[in-house]
Amino acid sequence: MKLISISIENQKNLLQFLQDFPADFDGIEIRADKMSDLIDWSEFKAFFDSLTIVFTCREGSLDSSMRLNHYLSFAKQFKEYLDVDLQDWKLWSNQLVAYKDRIVLSVHNYGGPEITSVEISECISVQAAVVKLAISIEESWQGLALLKKLRLTEFGASQLVLTCMGEAGQWSRMAAKALGILWSYYCLPEGKTAPGQIDVNQYQYEQFHEAPIGSSIFGVIGNPIIHSLSPRVHNAFFSGSDHHSIYVRFPGNGLQELFDLLPPEVQGLSVTTPFKQKVVEFCNSLDPVARASGVVNTMLRTSQGWKGYNTDGPAVVQAVEDNWCNIDDFNRIIILGAGAVAKAVLACISQYREKILIRNRSEDNARRLAESYGAKWVEYDKELDLSDSLIIQCTSVGMGEDSSTPIPVDWINSSVSLVESIYFPRCTKLMQLVNDSGGQCLSGLHLFLHQALLQQKIWCNGAHMEYKKASDLLEI
Repeated sequence: MKLISISIENQKNLLQFLQDFPADFDGIEIRADKMSDLIDWSEFKAFFDSLTIVFTCREGSLDSSMRLNHYLSFAKQFKEYLDVDLQDWKLWSNQLVAYKDRIVLSVHNYGGPEITSVEISECISVQAAVVKLAISIEESWQGLALLKKLRLTEFGASQLVLTCMGEAGQWSRMAAKALGILWSYYCLPEGKTAPGQIDVNQYQYEQFHEAPIGSSIFGVIGNPIIHSLSPRVHNAFFSGSDHHSIYVRFPGNGLQELFDLLPPEVQGLSVTTPFKQKVVEFCNSLDPVARASGVVNTMLRTSQGWKGYNTDGPAVVQAVEDNWCNIDDFNRIIILGAGAVAKAVLACISQYREKILIRNRSEDNARRLAESYGAKWVEYDKELDLSDSLIIQCTSVGMGEDSSTPIPVDWINSSVSLVESIYFPRCTKLMQLVNDSGGQCLSGLHLFLHQALLQQKIWCNGAHMEYKKASDLLEI
């Protein structure tokens, strides 16, 4: 279930919210922490009858007796859930025990990822309707560690809600149902009631949906990945197909911990900076491009373990040949960079080594990469004639707010064909210069989309989103 969490101060606040309640959500968490007066709940009966309602009034601006009165006032009028902190339950259990069959007994740690075994045991001993545990995490694996611990714990008749607060914990909200979690919390734009909540705009933009319990989960690992377009394109495919899956983000730096703790529902991963070479050690097998380049951007869980693939290199070849011509038709191929993307591209076009020239700020890296494929490299300061050249831009220069270019402006002319690997921003400074000169460009969005659809084929036995539908989605 998907609940919208709202904080209200009075009856008017709630009425305003109900007028704009998003139709594709299942219920509401009402936060009455700042509600100084009791209200008449009967006015909302018709609306509440069609939804799941969770009422809570946490410690903060109101005194204990007022908060208890809020709980009792709501409980007497509605047979809905009452979310009560464990410490408040210890104080008020005599007054609230009659409603135990709808108590959500909760423990929150806003300062870290730990919930003690004692706290968990105390919650279970009450045998409330729901046990809710909320922690703050900075690495995805910290939440996965608690999930693993909870899966080894017997909760009796109580159902479980696990929420990992912070951006690193958004997977716990998006994949809640697939993981067997009773519900998750979302919010209105500008209305977050907890760190890391996903608002309805992000939910809709990234094509989130509820995958049934036990569904396959796919995700992206890397740091940073907040701007990744992968959730949008992959969730659009999963929600519109027979593949009942969900795609989420797993941000963080602890690779070993992450792979130790990924639950079995996680069946595939996209891999981005800075892990494309580091994840090789976690793969039991590699596809030919990944093996040749030592670079993995896609992983599939198999019965033998993780298999690593590379779709970056094939995406470059596919994008060029689908939009322009054969790679071999260019007089020269200039590869800018010597990192993970450059290595993957070289692994796919090494048969054209006589035409390939590698340029990189670190000349030693350029030389080593060129020698490994029998290609040529060039000193960073040496001027190049780029006429009739295919330039494959594989560096991070021009990403984000960076307005610099990886080659001097005066090298560019109308015969240049540029393949840009960066898609944030959509049009880099280098792309703008090539376009202005009369040359032709393929944006990083083209490469992203080609590699993403190749990933879908790997994960889904050849099934994938239609290119036209995907390109319309991303407005390419």
